[in-house]
Amino acid sequence: MFKWIQTAKVKEALHVPSDGYFFSGDNGYGFTYNSTEKNLLPFYREVIENTALRVLIYNGDSDPCINYLATQNWTSSLGYDEI
Repeated sequence: MFKWIQTAKVKEALHVPSDGYFFSGDNGYGFTYNSTEKNLLPFYREVIENTALRVLIYNGDSDPCINYLATQNWTSSLGYDEI
């Protein structure tokens, strides 16, 4: 699939520039993802349990390693009901 998505016709169909490159962590470049932020689960638990604040967790789309599924799993791991 990685070779297929690199073809000119597929890039054109997806409106990707011809020199655009789809990254794959398995391409031999030795990509290692290092988190730059501390674990915020304790902070969110503190806010939820000890304040009257409502919490909205927004997830952007610019981080290839933390997509919406990772965020959904992360928020579900808090163990609170969604409203």
